[in-house]
Amino acid sequence: MLKEGEVTCYMCSKNLKVNKIRDHVAAHILTAEYGYLQFGLTTPVGEDNPCGYCGRSNTCDISIGRKRGVDSPKSHCLNYCKFSLKAAAFTTDSSPSTNHPIACQLCKKKDGRSQDVKSIVWSYNLPQNIQKEHPNAARELPGCEK
Repeated sequence: MLKEGEVTCYMCSKNLKVNKIRDHVAAHILTAEYGYLQFGLTTPVGEDNPCGYCGRSNTCDISIGRKRGVDSPKSHCLNYCKFSLKAAAFTTDSSPSTNHPIACQLCKKKDGRSQDVKSIVWSYNLPQNIQKEHPNAARELPGCEK
């Protein structure tokens, strides 16, 4: 039974405070990324750019909104919880995950728009995004041309 302010992890069915779901899901994502088995999962982590709030693929959007000069994440994920992008770039004891939405500099360069939805990815998914969307990235980055 969910208490007020709680959400359920899609992967392990554990109920957590909504402001802790990002850290919890990040652990599932990293464990899957490094190929470790996760026992007790009801649903595996999504393989294609998993959502940082729920761990599923191709179900949730992520973007960055700007209000009063401060950037913050925006999503329609059912586990969405607003958090500080600046603080999320650093790990702490109370918030160990550094998974946060960022703009892919290569996507921005490719389409010329700074906040194209396609160019916003979760930081833990950036290597996958570069591999999939920019297979010739070494030739696309300034100073890396061959």
